[in-house]
Amino acid sequence: NGGGGGGSLEVQSVAAAQELMKVAHKYQLAGHYAFAREAYDAAFQLCGRVEARYAAANMLTKIGGKESFKLAALELSDILQDAATPAGVRKAAAAKLEGVRAALAREDSQADSQADSQ
Repeated sequence: NGGGGGGSLEVQSVAAAQELMKVAHKYQLAGHYAFAREAYDAAFQLCGRVEARYAAANMLTKIGGKESFKLAALELSDILQDAATPAGVRKAAAAKLEGVRAALAREDSQADSQADSQ
């Protein structure tokens, strides 16, 4: 029965990843973006699907703040650099990355104006 065990583990991992995606989506809808990110990231670790990775990066943009935006930019850049990324995810990641870069520029601008006023 040589190959059966490995396939079974893979099926279990995919099923667990699908459940994590459902849980993540519920957290997202409830506005619990940090929890949603953790669940999406765990799903990505289990199944390797770029859609889960994109969703995890997207949650960082919803969490907000300079550090979250920086991490989102790194993750979105990685998604864009992966040749296996499907066109639809690539398009969404490119648009999201543009928004993240604009948000980082605003954060920097606000920090500069606060420093100038002191």
